[in-house]
Amino acid sequence: MNQLIQATFDDETGQITIRAIDSSVQSVQIGFVTLVAGTYNFGFGTAPLTTTVGGATADIENLLLGSAAGALADLEGEYNNILDQIDQLVGDSGYRGTNLLNGDDLTTFFNEDRSSSLITDGVVFTSGGLGISSGNFGRVESVDQAITEIRTATDTVRSFGNSIANDLAIIQTREDFTKNTINNLEEGADKLTVADQNEEGANLLALQTRQTLGVTSLALASQSQQAVLRLF
Repeated sequence: MNQLIQATFDDETGQITIRAIDSSVQSVQIGFVTLVAGTYNFGFGTAPLTTTVGGATADIENLLLGSAAGALADLEGEYNNILDQIDQLVGDSGYRGTNLLNGDDLTTFFNEDRSSSLITDGVVFTSGGLGISSGNFGRVESVDQAITEIRTATDTVRSFGNSIANDLAIIQTREDFTKNTINNLEEGADKLTVADQNEEGANLLALQTRQTLGVTSLALASQSQQAVLRLF
């Protein structure tokens, strides 16, 4: 037919054989036209193909070639394995009974009476929750659908990431404010209860000096009194 594919027809069996000459060929599209409308089993591709065609209206089907079918089957298996890993990861992402990646909400309280709070909404990040169906790459339409689902899921994940970042910024701001308030209160309490060492040292020295002067004065007075008594 051309330099990419080769097609042969068996007159006895009516079998059509299509073979890829170039390795870049992954699939071919075939149009079916019948004079009588009905459902026909063409029985080729990766599985028996049953399609409905009618009259002069052509029905176009995308059929995988043999080598491409095996490669796509491997890709399907890897794709579905990744979806399973995503589901397991989501299931293991809980902390203290809350799993934001499995739809649980997280409430953060900012005061003791819980009148001020922030609610972080969780999202179900399983493959089903993100709207990603199991891989079926036997048809171009299925591959296109998988691509659309992945893009939609990516947008959902990014949106949730932005939401988490905003909530985290709010929590960190409130935490910093609370820490600064605690530090200010502790500093004020220390000023009310903790004495100045220099000031208290000076007061103690003054007291000791007064005590020394008092003892000296009493000693001098006693000596003077004794001297007066000796005169008699």
